[in-house]
Amino acid sequence: MRPFLHTALRLAAVSVLILWPLQVWGQSQLPQWQASIAKVSVDPKLGRTPGTAFVVAVSGQTAFLVTCAHVVVEESSPRVEFRAAPLREFRATVRAREPGDNPRGLALLVVENVPAEVTALPLAATANPVEGERVIVAGFPRPSLRFLVLDMILAGYEGQDLTLSRETVEGFSGGPVLRGDSAIGIVYGREGGTGVALISDVVRTYLRGLRVPLDAAPRTAQPAVQPSSGPKAGETRVNPVSGLKDVWIPSGAFTMGCSEGDTECYEDEKPAHPVTITKGFWMGQTEVTVGAYKRFSTAKGKPMPPEPDLSGRALNPGWKNEEQPVVNVTFQEAADYCAWAGRMRLPTEAEWEYAARAGSREARYGNLDDIVWYADNSGNQRIDSARIWKEDQKNYANRLKENGNGLKMVGQKLPNAWKLYDMLGNVWEWTADWYGEKHYQAKESRDPKGPPGETYRVLRGGSWYFYPMFTRASYRIRNAPANRSIDSGFRCAGE
Repeated sequence: MRPFLHTALRLAAVSVLILWPLQVWGQSQLPQWQASIAKVSVDPKLGRTPGTAFVVAVSGQTAFLVTCAHVVVEESSPRVEFRAAPLREFRATVRAREPGDNPRGLALLVVENVPAEVTALPLAATANPVEGERVIVAGFPRPSLRFLVLDMILAGYEGQDLTLSRETVEGFSGGPVLRGDSAIGIVYGREGGTGVALISDVVRTYLRGLRVPLDAAPRTAQPAVQPSSGPKAGETRVNPVSGLKDVWIPSGAFTMGCSEGDTECYEDEKPAHPVTITKGFWMGQTEVTVGAYKRFSTAKGKPMPPEPDLSGRALNPGWKNEEQPVVNVTFQEAADYCAWAGRMRLPTEAEWEYAARAGSREARYGNLDDIVWYADNSGNQRIDSARIWKEDQKNYANRLKENGNGLKMVGQKLPNAWKLYDMLGNVWEWTADWYGEKHYQAKESRDPKGPPGETYRVLRGGSWYFYPMFTRASYRIRNAPANRSIDSGFRCAGE
C-alpha cells in the first residue's frame, strides 16, 4: 500500500534509424562529417563482411583512415569506397595493424590520390562521455550495402569503453561514434545486445604513435569552429532575484521511467521510454529555501505558508531556520515564486527526472545515505521506516515525531553529477505536469509536458518522511494543486 500522498532501464531504447541509399552526392549536399566515411572490403575469398573506416587526416592527396584491426586482418590492400565518391573504388595500404585477436585492436589505412571531396573527421582529444547523451554511429551493416546512421543514447562508460543503447552489427566495426561533428569513439563490436566502442582518447594516442598528422590544417578552407560561449553542464550562477544558485542543465537524451533492474517500480513508472530534452535550462541547485521564500513574500506582499507541524511538534518554529526548504506551499504559490525569481518556472516532470539522473541509469544517482535524507536517517536515531510502516502504519507519524525526524538544511548531502543537491529526499518537489497514471504509454519522446487538464499535479523526489522506496529517480506521486504538505517544496527551472 502506498502512503497517503500517492494513490495512483533498460537504455536499450528504440533508436531512430536513418537510411542513406548509395547514390552520387554533390559535396554541397553531403553532410560534412559523412565526407570522411568509407566502406572497407577485403578479398572475397576470406568470406568476411565489409567494415567501416573514417578519415582522420588528409595530407595533399593522401588520406589516413582508422578502422578496427579485425576488419582488415589477413589483408594488406583492402578496397575502400568513400561516401564522398560512392561510385569509385580505391586500394588502401594497411600501414599498421594491432593483433587481430584483440577486439579493441586498431588499424591504420593509407589511400593515395583521393578526390577533393574527401575530408577528415575531427577526432576528439578527450571524449568526455556523459551517460544518457545522444550520439550517432555510422557504417555499412550487412547484408545491405546501403549506408546506415543510427541515432543512439550513450548507455555507459567504463575505462576505455563506451556502451551504446543499440546493438551494432558486424559491418559497423570501425565506424565513428559522433557527438556533433567530431568522433568521440570507434565501434569495435557488440556485447550482450548492445554496441561497444573504444574512446577517442585511445585512438588519438595510437595514431600519434604512428605520426599521423591529426592536427594538420584542413585540406579545404572550412569555417572556423568557434568554442561555445554558452554555459557548460553543471556550471552555476547566482540568481540575482532569489539569491539562490542555479545550475546549467544541458540538452540531451535519457530513458525516462523505471530504471533497469529496479524491482520496486509501480505501473505508472512504466514503460521506460526514450526522451530528448531539446533545450538546456537553468535549475535551482537546491530546493527553494525559507530565506528565499521570505524575500518573495516581502516583495509581493504575500503571507508565508503555514508553519510545518508533525503531530504537534513544530518542524521550523517561526520559520527561523532560513536554510531549510520551504514547505506547505501550494502548486500555485510555487509557480508564483518561480515567476518572480527572474522569469523562472516549475520544471516539467521530464526535465526534473533528466536533471535528477544527470546521466545515471540507476534508480539513484549515488549511494542512498550519501545523497538522501529519508525517514531512516532524518531523526535522532536510525530507524527501519519501511518495517514501521508495514507493522505499525497507524502510529507511523507518531513514531517519527518521537524520533525527532524532520526537515534538513539544503545542500548537506552529496550532489549528483550536475551539482544538484537533494534531488532525492528532504522534500518532495512540485513539477509543472498534470498526473496521468497511464501517460507513459504514450511514449512522448521530445520535451513531454504531461497530459492536459487532469485533477492532480506530479511531485518528485521523495522526502524525509518516507522510507527508501520513494527516493528513486523514476518514482512519481500525485497531489491536488491546492493541497499543502509538511514535506513538499519545490525548485525552479528556466531558460
